[in-house]
Amino acid sequence: RAIINSCLPFAVCSTTLWVGHLSKLVADEDLSDLFGEYGVVESINLIPPRGCAFVHMNRRMDAYKALKELHKYKLHGKPITVSPEKFRIYSPTLRFLLRA
Repeated sequence: RAIINSCLPFAVCSTTLWVGHLSKLVADEDLSDLFGEYGVVESINLIPPRGCAFVHMNRRMDAYKALKELHKYKLHGKPITVSPEKFRIYSPTLRFLLRA
């Protein structure tokens, strides 16, 4: 019998998604409503100066569904990029922004 890997394609191994190319008009509520259609959103770290956010979902499968459906989705007229968070290496400025 073949052993089935418990991690489906790359994104399912993480519950946190990176969302990029966000319009300056996007608010936490927009992301919460949008990603909430695919499951429970645990937290959102919006970084307006960088035009990106980290969306933490409750379940890996929900994060995977959101990734598949929302990559290139138009939000406030701009197609967004959604990808799995592989690792966080921030500049000191980004670390400061995320603590706020």
